[in-house]
Amino acid sequence: MITTFRRAAVFAALFAALPAAAQNATRQYADASHCGAGSAFVVENAAEVPVTEIFVRVTGSSAWGPDRLGERILPRGERLELDPGQQIVDVLILTADNRALLAARQNACVISAIRVNGDRTLGIR
Repeated sequence: MITTFRRAAVFAALFAALPAAAQNATRQYADASHCGAGSAFVVENAAEVPVTEIFVRVTGSSAWGPDRLGERILPRGERLELDPGQQIVDVLILTADNRALLAARQNACVISAIRVNGDRTLGIR
């Protein structure tokens, strides 16, 4: 796990990197007509390095929720199901090699998975 100071620095850098429109967005809800199967999606790890922390927030919010992994890690080949509700969300994924990956402005009713690829990029489907 990374230290609280390092986590704060990562969050500050990611927030600064978001476009101004995303930073100032009002709370957004996903279109319920797309949520026939629900708003759950999975985070999959296809990388050699484990995922150590996963955070979710409503797009436009400055506060990240709790680490969705808790004390666990997500090794290669494992997945975690998340259900943030019918919202537009940002998902922050931290890896054991101190990389931060951001899936910004995702409609939870439309996506089915966020995949951490072997090259530490994200795939959204």
